This record gives sequence, C-alpha cells and structure tokens, in this order.
Amino acid sequence: MRQTTIDIGAMPDRVQLAEQVRSTRVPCVPRHDNDDVAVLIPAPARTRRRIGRTLSQSDLDTFLSPAGGWHDMETDNR
Repeated sequence: MRQTTIDIGAMPDRVQLAEQVRSTRVPCVPRHDNDDVAVLIPAPARTRRRIGRTLSQSDLDTFLSPAGGWHDMETDNR
C-alpha cells in the first residue's frame, strides 16, 4: 500500500486528533456525511538507540572475555 505524508502543523484540529491517536494508541476513523473517510492509526513507536556511545576498555574486555573459552574441549564424538 502506498502512503503519502502531509504537514498538519497549520491545522490545529487535525493536530489535536493526531495527538489523541498517538497518546491513546487507539486507531480512529473520521467520518463525513456518514461515510468513513480515513483511518488514523498510531505510528510505530521509535526505538531508542544510543548513538555515539564510546565503549570503554572495560566494556571491550567484558565482551571479549568468553572468546576461546572452549578451545580445549574435545569436539570429536566418535
């Protein structure tokens, strides 16, 4: 399904409706003359990423510590 975006910043009544859908997380169906004209659904929640976080040497050491932990295990089960 193709979709387009529109800026509703200059339309206070539509901003209020969009904010209501976003805050309640409940879809809304606007009607005009007893006809459904659209379906407003809340946008997916944004995932929060840590951008620009620098790992410390301690972080790297903790991550790499299990590497090679099984190097002396016998893996041939014949």
